[in-house]
Amino acid sequence: MEFLLTSYIYPLERPIVLSTKHRFSLDNPRTLRETNIIKDYLFRAFEPEENKILSLDKESVNHILMEFKKRLSHYEPIIDQRFNSYIGEDIFTFLASMWVIARFEDDGLGESLRKNLYTMDEEGMAGIYLLEDDHLLVTKPALLGNYCCLLSLLIHTENESYFGRSLLISHVNIDLQRPSLKVLQEFLLFSIYSLEYPESDDELRWRFFPYAREEINRVVVQLNNAFDRGLEEILLYIGGLLKIIGHETHDDKIRLMLLTSILELILTHNPDSNRFNVEDSINKQFQLKTSILVYLNDKSRDITSIQKRLKTIYQQRSNIVHGNFNALDKYIRSLSKKEGQEEHFSTLVVDAYSFVRAVLEELLKDQDFVGFLKAN
Repeated sequence: MEFLLTSYIYPLERPIVLSTKHRFSLDNPRTLRETNIIKDYLFRAFEPEENKILSLDKESVNHILMEFKKRLSHYEPIIDQRFNSYIGEDIFTFLASMWVIARFEDDGLGESLRKNLYTMDEEGMAGIYLLEDDHLLVTKPALLGNYCCLLSLLIHTENESYFGRSLLISHVNIDLQRPSLKVLQEFLLFSIYSLEYPESDDELRWRFFPYAREEINRVVVQLNNAFDRGLEEILLYIGGLLKIIGHETHDDKIRLMLLTSILELILTHNPDSNRFNVEDSINKQFQLKTSILVYLNDKSRDITSIQKRLKTIYQQRSNIVHGNFNALDKYIRSLSKKEGQEEHFSTLVVDAYSFVRAVLEELLKDQDFVGFLKAN
């Protein structure tokens, strides 16, 4: 099995199955090789040579972990068990042993490649593998990344601030030559939430595993049931779009266009071009059907305001798709700059994320109803 690194730090009694079909799971490292890879990565990411402004030494890491134990062991017996087994090993090794990883099954291919490279090195031959795009070690982590982006959208607690964060630190394998500053940032968040647990109502609390665990388990059941009902392809495709939106582009125009396309593919059908103006018909479907599902998802929201916001989103989506950048610039210039009432184009992206989440939640709850809406 191979793995990607998540933002979570927690001692797990057993793996948490994410997908039975694809054999995805959350787990701790279970072998010396896995632990050492993560330990070396953490050590590199935390050391001053890598992060000139902010770094953590062994004493600081030890202090943070002991505060975590002190605060959470009362609520989480597994923490006492893990810390009681800690007998003075290197603190980075101990931290690595509790870091949560996202596993994917590779049928032993990764280990086989490593053995071959080791043999070549022993024989004095330099070796490198260039994998094809359809190789299992390429497709599996990509699919896992899609799944985790979908899961992250459905479990986050950021409300109006969500902008595409994933529970994965990286969507590619660990690169020991390029440690990620995000690892250090996540550890500092871990420190903060350890001190606040269990009272925190901070919008980023889902980045701390004890807050996220229940939602992860609930949504995983929903996703696996949806996969069994034939929604696997479309949901993982949406996860792939979410990965592009959140992690592969910094252009808010592209983000808005792709988020709008997710709502379109779930809810709209291609109208009869002999009877309707296609663009206008899809626009009307988009506004009406999305408004209905967003309102059903949360009836405290004003459905008229939802519809008006969707109208604005679709107008700007159309300006982007058709290259009407003068009209787009005019809209951006019209946004309020009054202190305390500032508006930004990126707010449309945040609202679109909110609408996509609501529609996905309704799809997972009532596939037949959403299918009926799409068809009519």
